[in-house]
Amino acid sequence: MNESKKIVYVDFHAPETYRENGRHIFAILNPFIIEGFQVYISKNVQHQLEKLHGNSITDWPPPARLMISLSGLKVVDSLSLDFKGGIYIFDKKDKKLIGHPWHKWLQVKFDIFSPYRFSKPILLPYNVHPMNAKRVVGESLNSLRIARRNVRILFAGDLEGYKRRWISFPKEKLSRLNVISTIKERLDSPLLQANSPEELNTILESVYSKNLVIIDNDESRVAWEQWMDVIAHADFFLCPPGIVMPMCHNIIEAMAIGTIPLTNYPEWLSPKLDHLKNCVVFDNEDDLIEKINMVLAMSDEKITEMRENAIKYYEENLKPETFVRKVESHTERKLEILMYSEYNVAKKTKKFNARSVLSRGEEAVGNWAWLSRAWR
Repeated sequence: MNESKKIVYVDFHAPETYRENGRHIFAILNPFIIEGFQVYISKNVQHQLEKLHGNSITDWPPPARLMISLSGLKVVDSLSLDFKGGIYIFDKKDKKLIGHPWHKWLQVKFDIFSPYRFSKPILLPYNVHPMNAKRVVGESLNSLRIARRNVRILFAGDLEGYKRRWISFPKEKLSRLNVISTIKERLDSPLLQANSPEELNTILESVYSKNLVIIDNDESRVAWEQWMDVIAHADFFLCPPGIVMPMCHNIIEAMAIGTIPLTNYPEWLSPKLDHLKNCVVFDNEDDLIEKINMVLAMSDEKITEMRENAIKYYEENLKPETFVRKVESHTERKLEILMYSEYNVAKKTKKFNARSVLSRGEEAVGNWAWLSRAWR
């Protein structure tokens, strides 16, 4: 076996990898940067991003701009012998590069609905939005976790376009618009709406409020630089589904800082979240209102216990470094890395079933992987 080096070489060619404004690539590279790897990307990656977003990096969308600006990342024209023993990350196989003496080969894929009987892939944890990545490390993260909480439940986020129910397995889920509409129609006195920056500041600066606060994104949109500080004010964050797939960055950001998710998609995280341990799970409209009232009446002791469990879950399963350590400790040298992708979910929604890797978990799949190894 080749001696391992803390070097990563990256080259991507598949259009899907470049979707979501470079967010996929940021999510792949950032964990290795955090873990102290020297990351090299092929000049081809920069060329592809320039084709999509223009030649000026300052004009690129934030995820792509933040990715190309990652500390220590280097763009290279060609492969060097110095990369021997490093990690090669790719989406489409390049015969010239596959034959290089790498320590590990990581192929990025987006199909999280297949059963993977003949391989044991690693699911790349969904993570915070790139704009918030620097807020969930070091002292910044610690300060957010110990921030003064003065709101019981908080929701902030877009609603336009969040109407369609894309996922029907294991059962159809309330859309984000359904969730917020139901709350506005059926919740009375415990509901506060922040319809302006001034109203939001008044709520966040007040004494503890056993209410559900909804921030109107049209009139009082939370700026990126304030986002993490705002959700750190809450004990719970309402996490309804995203626009296509249920998974959304706000549930990860909440758990990172100990704001407990109130959600209807616990099975989309791996391993799935546990009701009343590290989250509160709701189902239909009636159950949503019941769970909100339960949270509003919850004891301080139970909230503290759940907050600690949410942070523990993040540290053990979602923190970017955990992915790198899983790759390094894996006995296989050739690995498939699976990523959440709205494009793939929209395209293959009907493939999601009880046999999918997302349903069963990565530890439960690959029962026939030994056979594929025998064929190599």
